[in-house]
Amino acid sequence: MTESTNPFLDERRRDALYGGASRLTQRTAALHDAKIEGEPVASVMAGFGQVGPDHLLDVGCGRGGTTAHLTRRWWPREVTALDASPALLAEARRRVCDNVPDGAARVGFVAADFHDIPLPDDDCDVVVAAFCLYHSPAPETVLA
Repeated sequence: MTESTNPFLDERRRDALYGGASRLTQRTAALHDAKIEGEPVASVMAGFGQVGPDHLLDVGCGRGGTTAHLTRRWWPREVTALDASPALLAEARRRVCDNVPDGAARVGFVAADFHDIPLPDDDCDVVVAAFCLYHSPAPETVLA
């Protein structure tokens, strides 16, 4: 898929795709409904880590489901939930605060482009990026 045919990279559609949590909720529900077996992605991801990382960064956190799950499972000292959409960050904040003991004190919510993450290099012990790299015309830049 080229950049010009990828609807997630079309600036004219940004508000329709990211302006509110309802659109991402629809897409997430469609992915969930299409799944026929196996564990939820956040549970699988949690199995790759261990309790107690110093700083977890959830890139493209969306509605905060993975952020909340990994924060509960790993109990990092600090968590940064990063997303370009303030509307989705608001939903993530609500979800984390409702589902994670002491979540409001340990999780910071940052509105930023994942091509330019506003954290110092080597600041995070664990970085996750679930279901977001397809939004980038240069995912290798995000990974770097």
